Amino acid sequence: MQNISKEEIKFLDSFLSDELTEAGMKNLNIRLLDPDFRAYYEYRLDKKYNKPHSKIFADYLPMIIMVSLMLIGIYLFINSK
Repeated sequence: MQNISKEEIKFLDSFLSDELTEAGMKNLNIRLLDPDFRAYYEYRLDKKYNKPHSKIFADYLPMIIMVSLMLIGIYLFINSK
């Protein structure tokens, strides 16, 4: 992973931040043939997408509260008649 050039790091930064394009995917497939770049790419994907369970729960907590309050409101509306 130490043999990664600054150009490859810049490419990966722009690839992960931009939309997926056909040209970008072809360029990525060519670069993934290098085992050092592949290891660095997998490291960056793990860093970007693997989050601890507590962080995921905290991210979804407002939605869980909103849905719970909506269900309670629907229940109270139905039973008030």
